[in-house]
Amino acid sequence: MVRRLYGLITPYRRTVALGMVCLVLSVAAELYPPLVWQLVIDEGLPRFDWAFIGWQIALMVVVMALGQLFSAVRGVLLERAGQQLTRDMRLRLYEKLQGQSAAYYAQRRTGDLLSRLTSDVESVQDVLVRGTDSVVANALRLVGVAGIFIWLQPTLGLIVLTPMLVVGLLLLRYNKRVRPVYRAARERLGDISARLADNLGGMRVIQSFAQERRERAAVASLSQQYYDDQVQAVMVRNRVFPIIRWIANFGNVLMLAGGAYFIAIGQFTLGGLLAYRGYGRYFYGPIDDLVNINDLVQRAAAAGRRIFEVLDAP
Repeated sequence: MVRRLYGLITPYRRTVALGMVCLVLSVAAELYPPLVWQLVIDEGLPRFDWAFIGWQIALMVVVMALGQLFSAVRGVLLERAGQQLTRDMRLRLYEKLQGQSAAYYAQRRTGDLLSRLTSDVESVQDVLVRGTDSVVANALRLVGVAGIFIWLQPTLGLIVLTPMLVVGLLLLRYNKRVRPVYRAARERLGDISARLADNLGGMRVIQSFAQERRERAAVASLSQQYYDDQVQAVMVRNRVFPIIRWIANFGNVLMLAGGAYFIAIGQFTLGGLLAYRGYGRYFYGPIDDLVNINDLVQRAAAAGRRIFEVLDAP
């Protein structure tokens, strides 16, 4: 399902590709400053080489400015692609619905179809564009920082990266458990939208036959079921995510202890350890973001399944 969703981006591949190029350049610029700290502390200060220090600081300022420029261009390009995707997908759905027979509509509820045209399309667009941007950016940060960790001190780098294997396994297990929960919640939201649309359209009939109490009870029942589905998803999420974050952040403990040890035996430098610490926020922060994006992807997969049910209908 996720693979099929990403196939929707194909018509906008040039805009997205250019945005991705800007993304790579902006992430590269992001990862440069901690190396300056390492160079200044390990090479500039011991020699009191102020020219070298000044040059490194000036270069860092230029790289940071370029990074912001690339980031701004990336934002414009990807937002444009996202809005085009939303427009075209909604129109494609509408054209499909417009060509359906009366028998098709007799078997379906207007509110549910309306939910697919609006909230489901928005959910898919949000993940395909903004979610992809975040996933790619954070993946680049993780790979880049992992490479720099190993380059600065190979053994310490491998030690610090070890918890990430456990995080990956936990995420796979979480996905299997939460996917059916989000699918049920999305279907329940469609039921609520359908009931509300039908009731609002026929409110005069409901009032004429004094059915307000019965319809209110029906809406309350659907809302309670949706609430239960959402709470179940939150419970699954909050049983797993704190463990994932704790394991990921345990790398900070390994970084400090291992860094101190390798400095003590002369196999690392203070500047290198400060660079490690500087890269920590680019490493553990993205892990947290990727965990949240993973959750959004599961929601989008449920929404995408509802969209393709309409598009695949005969």
